[in-house]
Amino acid sequence: MEEIGAEIEEPKLSFVIENIFEYLEETGHEIDFIYEAVLRDKNLYNQEHISGMEGESKYKAVWKPITGFLNNRDEKLVPDGLLELLLNQDKESISNIKHRSTT
Repeated sequence: MEEIGAEIEEPKLSFVIENIFEYLEETGHEIDFIYEAVLRDKNLYNQEHISGMEGESKYKAVWKPITGFLNNRDEKLVPDGLLELLLNQDKESISNIKHRSTT
């Protein structure tokens, strides 16, 4: 995970999200590949926060229960639609796509 300088093991593609969004009065478009993986450094799971870098911006990542994003107006899980997928609440807009890794 390049943003926090951590190595991962056993990555498994879970979701692909087509994200169309507004930012600075412009429409943005991205394809997000969401993976489930295990952090190689198990000590990271016990840290209160993890320092990260997104572009030129520093941030602190924290562990939160997924339910902490429900009905939360102050904090948002991005991209849009990820929370519903993780909670298995968006069944109507999910396509069944097969992924095959050739590595």
